[in-house]
Amino acid sequence: MNSQTSSRNLKTIFYLVCFSAFLGSLAQNIYTPVIPLIKVVFNTSLPLVNLTVSAFTFVLAVMQLVYGPLIDSKGRKTVLLPSLVIFVMGSLGCAMTTDIYWLIFFRVIQAIGLGAIPVVAATIIGDLYEGQQRAKAMSTYQMLLALTPAVGPLFGGYLAELNGYVAIFQCLAIIGGLLIIGNLFWLPETKPELPTQNKKMKDHFRQILSNNISQSVFCISFMLFYCYFCLLTFLPIILSSEYHFSPADIGWMFIPMSLAMIGGSYSYRMIHQHVSQKRALVITSLLNLFIILIFAMTYSMSIAVLVTITVFYGFTLGLSMPTHATLLISEFVEERATAIGLYNFIRYTGMSAGPMISSFLLFDNHYEWIFIAGALLFALAIGLATLILKSRYQPN
Repeated sequence: MNSQTSSRNLKTIFYLVCFSAFLGSLAQNIYTPVIPLIKVVFNTSLPLVNLTVSAFTFVLAVMQLVYGPLIDSKGRKTVLLPSLVIFVMGSLGCAMTTDIYWLIFFRVIQAIGLGAIPVVAATIIGDLYEGQQRAKAMSTYQMLLALTPAVGPLFGGYLAELNGYVAIFQCLAIIGGLLIIGNLFWLPETKPELPTQNKKMKDHFRQILSNNISQSVFCISFMLFYCYFCLLTFLPIILSSEYHFSPADIGWMFIPMSLAMIGGSYSYRMIHQHVSQKRALVITSLLNLFIILIFAMTYSMSIAVLVTITVFYGFTLGLSMPTHATLLISEFVEERATAIGLYNFIRYTGMSAGPMISSFLLFDNHYEWIFIAGALLFALAIGLATLILKSRYQPN
């Protein structure tokens, strides 16, 4: 932690960063209850509706490759503030449009601005904490982010009842404006003062991509988030078509899963001292894979069964996610933001690919094929990551 940061209130900085990251996750989750509504209001097809999710997520992924090196070279705060301004502009555009293609365009603008937030947040946590404190901080960070799958859809459903999709984007613009003010006045620059090694950007990327730990994390994270966003995208559709839920009712259905995610992240805080990070990466991923297969076979049995399975899914997801970022920010110092940027690029690409590819695996409203296909690919990813971890370790 640099001298400037040590003179500030550490908790204030930490929670300001977490709340900024909360916006990034909220912008994705607050939208899910109105996915069926968007199809009706804009009188469009399901692939175009899913494109409002996939295009947003794909651009979010690409921007990680841009923001990571920028944050490493220019600083955390310097990049964060302009990106928040872009996000607010995109949100206002989404609120004003009545055309599906303009909605997709402004969702892309949103994503361009939002792309810096997750990189900045995880990088600052790496700057502020070391060792076991870093693992605990990352767990707390993930616990707070786990609130958004509960708060986001519930809040989004409530706003949709008031004024449709427009209210959702107006709300995001207001929150973004408040965060601009908060970060402007209370966020210090935390970039560590390290000797300049004059590495080219491609050298940073090559060093990260040739590392065994980053390879295994990237391999698993792609499929973990591929399956996660299949669930986030198709669960509202399942609830609407199979169980005839309204947007507000759909929002409530995300609460049990999100609370379970918080429980999973908290459990990670208790077990990380007893299980190595590399072993935890594989074990928690296998647990998540098992629950996905059960969901595929049981989602149509009853609403009680569906809720129970999503609770177990949320718990394994919350248990798994902190291992990814903790491994990366511990392994890389000078390239910390670039490593997180690459990680986010991989997982956001998975998020983007999941809903779009899965749209073509839906046959006669049989959603199980979506999740069975995802589970099979996830199993291959876990197997490959395990082989990589067992190969000769290449330190950073």
